[in-house]
Amino acid sequence: MDHQSRLRLAQTVKTLRGEASQIEFAKTLDVSQSTIASWEKATNVPTLENLEKLAELSGQLPEEFLANIYGRTISTQECPTVAFAITIMDNQQIGCLLMQIGKLFGGDLPDDIENKKLD
Repeated sequence: MDHQSRLRLAQTVKTLRGEASQIEFAKTLDVSQSTIASWEKATNVPTLENLEKLAELSGQLPEEFLANIYGRTISTQECPTVAFAITIMDNQQIGCLLMQIGKLFGGDLPDDIENKKLD
């Protein structure tokens, strides 16, 4: 991560922490106080898991959060989020999506599962 992005991340962490102490904020994220301090000093960057937690606290999707940290923007009008797409799917479509994700990341599914219809 470049220096400017680290500085934006440090400021974002401070903003998200608000009036809470570093210790209180650390408990929220299940990290140590020294970890929060290192993020705020821009000497260290959060793990992907912690970036996701920070994104959630900021009310953003992880990709939006990272885009902001890197000084970029994501237009939700040009590329709708997957979360929104899922909200308008019926159960059958969600089932098909999950099966495809399972095949992509987890391997084969039993034949009897692929042919079952969802309620």
